[in-house]
Amino acid sequence: MPGAARKLRHDGVMSRYLSAVLAGLRADPGREALVHQGRRLRHGEVLDAVLRTAHALGALGLGPGDTVACLTVSSPEAVVTRLAVHLLGGCYLQLQPPLAPALHATVLRAVAPRALIYSPDLQTPALATLALIDPPLVLSLGPARPGLPTRDLLALAATAPTAAPAPAAVPEHAPAQIMYTSGTTGTPKAAVHSYATIAEWLRMERWLHGPEPRRFLLHGSLESVAGENVFWTLAAGGTAVLLDDATPGRILETAAQEEISYFLCYPNLLAELVAECGGRPPRLPSLRQIEYGSAPASAHTVRDALGAFGPRLLHVYGQRECGFLTTLGTAEHTPELLRSAGRPFPGVHLEIRAADGSPLPPDHVGEIWARTPAVMTGYLHRPEATAEVLRDGWLRTGDLGRLDPEGRLLLADRADDMIIVDGYNVYTSEVEEALHGHPAVTRAAALGLPDERTGETVHAAVVAHAPVTVQELRALVRRTLGPFHEPTTIALLRALPLTAKGHPDRHALRAAALTSRQTPPYSPNHDSTTR
Repeated sequence: MPGAARKLRHDGVMSRYLSAVLAGLRADPGREALVHQGRRLRHGEVLDAVLRTAHALGALGLGPGDTVACLTVSSPEAVVTRLAVHLLGGCYLQLQPPLAPALHATVLRAVAPRALIYSPDLQTPALATLALIDPPLVLSLGPARPGLPTRDLLALAATAPTAAPAPAAVPEHAPAQIMYTSGTTGTPKAAVHSYATIAEWLRMERWLHGPEPRRFLLHGSLESVAGENVFWTLAAGGTAVLLDDATPGRILETAAQEEISYFLCYPNLLAELVAECGGRPPRLPSLRQIEYGSAPASAHTVRDALGAFGPRLLHVYGQRECGFLTTLGTAEHTPELLRSAGRPFPGVHLEIRAADGSPLPPDHVGEIWARTPAVMTGYLHRPEATAEVLRDGWLRTGDLGRLDPEGRLLLADRADDMIIVDGYNVYTSEVEEALHGHPAVTRAAALGLPDERTGETVHAAVVAHAPVTVQELRALVRRTLGPFHEPTTIALLRALPLTAKGHPDRHALRAAALTSRQTPPYSPNHDSTTR
């Protein structure tokens, strides 16, 4: 990509996305923009840093179409660096800090960036990664260890001009961002997004949250959908608070102290926040919304969160391949809709299709196909995988669901996660929902294991906050859903292993189950008997 991207023509027009963010920074230079570890930067200071950093990167030879990879903590300097890369017309890749250096090296070999930029706090994994690859340019966001072949980007930017550089505008279809999928059901893939698609994300976000300034709390990595909200917040002239300590207690404490308007969380964290409240509604007078998504949330989790936080919940369903798809608004969180993913965003069209690609009528489960202006341009260096999911302007999401007669989406499962027991389709979300119906259960995850007799069998992993037996849980699922859904084995755990995105790590759960697997005492069958 880097070589081809250098042939892009400058058309003299800055991207819609970057124009919106810079306009937000210029609107009120004195307003607080970024808060991190006691530091408070104003919009004018952030804009000044972006311009200086862009000049410094340009002086090092970086420009339109160049891919820049960053291994950084969620800091103001990391935010500034991304905006500077986009100001130069480059393509940005944020690496996931928790991943092992070998995985970072695998990603970087595939992407072939012109530069790697890292935070001094991550110097050890950065050095381990650099021992495996050799990027053309290595920069640090601050002083590096003496003798290292790196240059301090902050020092270079400190002496750079503050005037806006000439717009290195590139076509809207040019690559702007590379986002690796979570890989919960297979090998992670690099979704490439253009300047046009990330502008569409911003448009949909403004429809969702409005154009007014707000105070957003980021308690995770910039390499996430939550991280995108930092830039959307700046475009709205608001403030982003960057929190390193992401424990539930610290999140609630910071939300109160910083008068946070909204933050994002995945269902596991939502349940932890409810538990942290201890049955007492927290004092958060400024909080308007808790946006949850990333993985399906059980109706029990959502109901408990409504009890703890009141009518502040907002559900959003989407994917890294296409951004926003549907939302269930705060006012729509009624008892009968708690399992719904809501209606499509403006400009998004959904169809439920059978295995042969033909559309299905309402209330029939099939694969979710989406047509949206925010869809990726494709998977990096994987034309076959791209052709598999992008069909005639539609994206095959790989998720299973159904549309009700009113056009609301109900998620059923990932296509890869569906379990087929003796020819019967078992959706893991249904098993998990049934398990969450037990008052002692905090979290549950279901998956399929190979079985010689039935093809697959259901296995579940459960976290409970009170005593419960495996027999109780099996009987609950059997009563609720029937014999095919009943887990043959259940592991009682202290905590579910999670991916970096907060999804239950089904690979780890499956490996652990297969390692400790014993002959099951009984199996479900057609006549609902136990043997």
